[in-house]
Amino acid sequence: MSQSRQNFDPGDNGVIRDSSGGADCAAEVAPAFYRGVIAKLDRAKGWGVIRSPSGRELIFQFPLVTVIGARPGSRMPGIELLAEGEEVGFDVTRTANGTRVTTIKPARRY
Repeated sequence: MSQSRQNFDPGDNGVIRDSSGGADCAAEVAPAFYRGVIAKLDRAKGWGVIRSPSGRELIFQFPLVTVIGARPGSRMPGIELLAEGEEVGFDVTRTANGTRVTTIKPARRY
């Protein structure tokens, strides 16, 4: 677990385990995701807001975020998999500009 991950407190204890590893990766530990809901999504500008169960809001923007299950090749790969009000798993990192969402896993991909 990275140092930045240890410092982030989404305000809730729940995490979501990624089970997409398959049989080949059964021995590996699946990464954990924080839970949240997409509170705002602006498809035209390529950004949105994820709200944790405690109410903390984190902004994400394309192309700085990776959506699990997205097909590569577009300017904003995976934005079509996201919708306002949808539950998602997400991971964060700390940057010089603050905490930033790095990965989003749509609920239908759990």
